[in-house]
Amino acid sequence: MNKKHQRKFFVNIRYQCAQMAVGVFANILVVLATAALLSWFYLLEWDGSVAYNHNRTLVFLVLVSVCVATFTTVFFSLRRSRSVAGFLEKLHDVLDRASRGDFPEREVVFRTSDYYGHLSAPLNACLEQLRQMRDPRGAATTEDVRKLSSGIDRTEPDRGGNPRRLNELAPRMDSGGRY
Repeated sequence: MNKKHQRKFFVNIRYQCAQMAVGVFANILVVLATAALLSWFYLLEWDGSVAYNHNRTLVFLVLVSVCVATFTTVFFSLRRSRSVAGFLEKLHDVLDRASRGDFPEREVVFRTSDYYGHLSAPLNACLEQLRQMRDPRGAATTEDVRKLSSGIDRTEPDRGGNPRRLNELAPRMDSGGRY
């Protein structure tokens, strides 16, 4: 992949908007709970006297602080959801290409800020196994050695170490080791 990656803020719009909606909904619940609590204090505890004494700047300041809190929540929820959505999009892309036989030339590496970025090692091992299984000649050779090895174990006594060598060779071929 030599093309230059441009940082995208929206990686998976559906997922990220759902995360953003949860954050905004939580903000709205907090604002409603605060408004209910303040109105209870103003009207019942302080007999409504404070409700008539505050000026319009207080209403403006409360409105601005609610908007700032909402936009801050939206920003951080998008930023956080991007680290999950980016990982999932890259994983989907790698697996989709691998299913068509197009394996990555280099190891797959995720961003350090991505959640589940530690899954790159198992993913690379899995892709390597798939790459080896895709080679029909190598897979056929492995299967032939396995059959020969199991046949020698059952019928013939050990003559000269060759059966032992085949028994050592088949598991190493299965695990992707060099033979």
